[in-house]
Amino acid sequence: MNGLALEGALTVRNVTMPVSLSIGPTAVTPRSFNAQASTRIDRNEFGVTAYRGLAARYLDISVEVRCVRS
Repeated sequence: MNGLALEGALTVRNVTMPVSLSIGPTAVTPRSFNAQASTRIDRNEFGVTAYRGLAARYLDISVEVRCVRS
């Protein structure tokens, strides 16, 4: 991890909370850009207290983005 973060907002069930995604590995080529980011949220803060098959209170979210020049 390189210490960079992307700030934004996440909305779940009409509850919006600020989130900070930690930027992970990135790769740049002349035709593309790849990036990964992750965060951990407390589902209780979004009002998700009971859901079938969901046992953990904290959820890890990972995002991978690839941008390609056409």
